Amino acid sequence: MRKPKYNSVISIALSVMVSAVVLCGAVSCGTSAPPAGDRNVLTMRGNDITSLESENGRLTTRYFTPLMEKYEFAPEPYEEYRYGVDIVQYDSLGGVESTFRASYAIHRTRLQLWEAWGDVVVTNAAGDRLETQQLFWNRATKRIYSNVDSHFFRGRDVLRGDGFESDEDFNDWIVRRSRGTLWVDASPTPRADSIEIVQDSLAVTPLPEMPEDIPEL
Repeated sequence: MRKPKYNSVISIALSVMVSAVVLCGAVSCGTSAPPAGDRNVLTMRGNDITSLESENGRLTTRYFTPLMEKYEFAPEPYEEYRYGVDIVQYDSLGGVESTFRASYAIHRTRLQLWEAWGDVVVTNAAGDRLETQQLFWNRATKRIYSNVDSHFFRGRDVLRGDGFESDEDFNDWIVRRSRGTLWVDASPTPRADSIEIVQDSLAVTPLPEMPEDIPEL
């Protein structure tokens, strides 16, 4: 009688077990942390992710990314967005308050800090726009700032600076060492008592002429 090949059976079983362990490590099957020397490992990956945040039942923020990778057990836990991220913040009435887009970003979850690189664009509800190549967004302090060359667009005004700082709603802002073009209305202003508005245009009403003969008192 032919003896079974126990060595072959054991080898196959060990191969299956090893494959399962590797897969579990990549998708975080359990809740226990990996060994201290190997904590910067991928714990979750997702494609084409749309994430929503709400407060008291009201939508406040929407995130979209083609790829998100999470490293929960890193010394400083973070999420990596290697193919970029789009973020929209909404006001209390559901209108768009600001938008944030970058080609690459890291979100340090414990610090509530976003670090973005490559074609970073931020806009607010008024249509003001910031363009830069590096930006930091601290959600804990509600501040946005950049330490590199930045362009700020407001209407026809264009400012260029060596850095930028603003609140996260993009309303109270500062452009460091700014230079650029500001449009100023330099047209002369007539006397206030001689102006009347006619269909969104200005019409100047001439003052009455003085009589030639003035009677003596």
